[in-house]
Amino acid sequence: MVLNASTKFGIASSYPPDQFERDMRFGAGAGMEIILKITERCNIACTYCYFFFAGDESYKSHPAYIHDDVVDGLARFLSEGRRSYDLRRVRLILHGGEPLLLKKSRMTQLLVKIGEACSGMEFQVTLQTNAMLVDEEWIEIFKQHRVTVGVSLDGPKWIHDKYRVDKRGRGTYDRVLQGVRLLQNAHSDGRLQAAPGLLAVINPEFTADEIYHHCIKTLSFKNVDFLLPDLDHNTRTKSEIDKITKFVSELLTLYRQELDAGVKVRIVDSALRELRVLPIHASLLQRFLSQKEIVFVVASSGEIQPEDVLRTTDPDLMNTGLNVITSTLKDLLLSPALARLNDLSYSVPADCMSCNWVNVCRGGILYHRYSSDNGFNNCSVHCESLKTLYSGACETLMLAGGDFNQLNSRLAKKPSAII
Repeated sequence: MVLNASTKFGIASSYPPDQFERDMRFGAGAGMEIILKITERCNIACTYCYFFFAGDESYKSHPAYIHDDVVDGLARFLSEGRRSYDLRRVRLILHGGEPLLLKKSRMTQLLVKIGEACSGMEFQVTLQTNAMLVDEEWIEIFKQHRVTVGVSLDGPKWIHDKYRVDKRGRGTYDRVLQGVRLLQNAHSDGRLQAAPGLLAVINPEFTADEIYHHCIKTLSFKNVDFLLPDLDHNTRTKSEIDKITKFVSELLTLYRQELDAGVKVRIVDSALRELRVLPIHASLLQRFLSQKEIVFVVASSGEIQPEDVLRTTDPDLMNTGLNVITSTLKDLLLSPALARLNDLSYSVPADCMSCNWVNVCRGGILYHRYSSDNGFNNCSVHCESLKTLYSGACETLMLAGGDFNQLNSRLAKKPSAII
C-alpha cells in the first residue's frame, strides 16, 4: 500500500494511486453523476447562496453560458468512457446559476448531443431551477427529452421572500409559484413523466411544521428534500445548530404522519436506506462499490471539479487541472485530485469512531466537517441533527416491523477507514 499523507486536508491516503481506475475498469455496470454548470449567472440573488456570495469569485472567470466546445468535449468524454469502462449509467444534473437562462435552442442542442453520446446507456436528465422562467416552450423541451425538474422554494411566501429575492430585493414567491403550477399541470395531463420535486434549505429561524405543511398540503409536492444549511466549523453558532436539530426532530414526526400518503422526503428516506444496508457493505467493500459511481462537477468552462460547496473551504481542493475538452475519464480516475477527494469522502474522523451511528453517518457531508485549523478531521457541525435523524429513522423502521437483529448488526460493524 502507498501512504500519501496530506496534513493540509487532515487525511492520509492508504490506497494505491490507481485504485479508482482499476475499480471502475473491473466493476460491471459502472455509472457516473455529472453536475453540469450550463450557466454561471443567476436571475435572482438568494442571500444565503454559497456559489455567488460566500467569498469565492472563481465563477467570474468562467463563461456566463456554457460554450459549444465544452458540450462537444463532454459528449466525447462520455463516449470514450462508455468504450473504455463499459459505462452503463449517466445521470446528468443541469445546474447553475439558473439553468433556464440558457437559450432554448442551445438547451435543445445540448440535450440532443449528450443524449446521442449516451445512446445505449441508462441516461437520466435532471434540472434544478427557481422556476421563474418556466413556460410552455420549456415544458415541451422537458417532455421531448424526458427531463425531470426540481424546484428550489423555501416555504410559504413570507418565509421564501425573506431570502430568495431578485436583484432589486423583491420577493420571488409569486413568480416561482406560476412556474410550479405550469409544471404540475403538465405532469397531470401526461406531458411530463414525473411531477416536479421540491428542494428547500432548512432555515433554523422557522419550524418544520410551517414549511412542511405548506410544501405538502398547500403546494401538493410529493417529492421533497430539506438540505442541512451549508455551515462549517468556522461559521456555525450553537444557537442555530440547536434550532436545526429541533427542525429535524419535528420533520421526522411529520414524515411518519404522511407514510401512507405517498410523500417522499429525501433526507429521511436516505437515512432509512442506509440503515437497511446489509452489514458487509460497511466494510471496505462499500468503498469499492462506491467507486463505480463517480460524481463530479463540470463548470461552464469545462473544468472538472468537486462539489461546488467545497469551493469555500480550500481552493486547492477544487483544482483538478482537468477539463472535459482535453481530458478523458481515465485521466480523471487516475488524477491525484480525485484520489484525495475520495479519501476525504470515505474516511471517518477519529472523534466519530465511538459514536453509535458512525457506520451509517461516517462523519456526515464532507463540507460540514471542515475547519481552517483541522481540515476535514472533525465531526460534522450537524452532528446532533444527524444523531436525531438516524435515531428517528430507526424508530420508524421498528414501527414498520423492521428486523432488529439485522439493524443492530448494521450499526455494530465499524468502518475501517479512519482519518
